[in-house]
Amino acid sequence: MISSYRFDLAIDLPLDTFARVVRDLARPAAIVPSGTRATELLAGVVNTSGLWIRAEKPDPVENRADTSGRVPVACIRFRLAELGDEQRQADDIARLVADTLASLPGDAQLISEHRTVWLRRRDNDLVLNADNTFWQPHRQRLLLEPFERETASLAS
Repeated sequence: MISSYRFDLAIDLPLDTFARVVRDLARPAAIVPSGTRATELLAGVVNTSGLWIRAEKPDPVENRADTSGRVPVACIRFRLAELGDEQRQADDIARLVADTLASLPGDAQLISEHRTVWLRRRDNDLVLNADNTFWQPHRQRLLLEPFERETASLAS
């Protein structure tokens, strides 16, 4: 079972501004509680499904350049609650990832704790992992930009 994901982004925003953007994207879909402040998101918040969400700078150990040499500078980290509704938590992740992609330009990737890359956007080309474990059809419909499905090109 996958218990954590990170969504890395190569964007040009200070971390506090990034946290405000993430909060503003997460509020309408109730992914974070309505009264959540950006500073709370920097520390990590838990939503009603039990999903823990934090906006942060990527860990230097994990923050390696991909094959193109690009290095992420912001990250949304997700941790699933063991006793929570896993499908709803994954839906919340997919919604926030989709909304972030639609709102912020730049390269991005969604990676699970097992180093599986579930999504990668590079030079405006969006690719989802061909395995439907995470990107089930109802979650694919959240994505506004066209995408391809591949596995080989997603190797880290």
